[in-house]
Amino acid sequence: MEPSHEELLCPGCGNPVKSEHEFCRTCGTSLHHAGLPDVEQAIALKLPEEKSLAQRAFSLVLKAIVVLFILFIITLALFYRSWQEAKKEARMKACQANMRILEGAIDMWEMDNDDQSIGPGYMIRDSDGTPGPIADKIIGYIKRLPECREGGAYYYVPGKHWVRCSAHGTVDNPLIPDGSPVDD
Repeated sequence: MEPSHEELLCPGCGNPVKSEHEFCRTCGTSLHHAGLPDVEQAIALKLPEEKSLAQRAFSLVLKAIVVLFILFIITLALFYRSWQEAKKEARMKACQANMRILEGAIDMWEMDNDDQSIGPGYMIRDSDGTPGPIADKIIGYIKRLPECREGGAYYYVPGKHWVRCSAHGTVDNPLIPDGSPVDD
């Protein structure tokens, strides 16, 4: 059927419609922007243009770059997390080494002083770095008073003969960062 001068073709279905209609009576497409005199233009509106090979290749490369970037960010996040865990563990090991040094210095002081107890002042080093009463007695047995990198204070527990860090516990009973004992 050939459209008359007053009839246009619907851009949605290609059927003839009258110019005074607002919607296609067959498919319901709005005809406000339709001024299409022939079927070829109606079909051209329905079908998108096919992308060239260069455009498709560029789109594919762009998608690959985005995927690689996302994988890179995920890898960095995982690496950062494991690095933080390794850093905490290294600080705990360093603190345990400091406690062993302090225990050895206390042992040497007690041997030089006829197995006398080192005394009632149990603070070795405060968390702000201030030396405690025991520090004056053992400073001759070590080069310098060690400090906890997590800001813990070192105490001497005479009955058990250990040194305890307020942040990491003892050498034999270490604490994890929330203050609970480590399960081996």
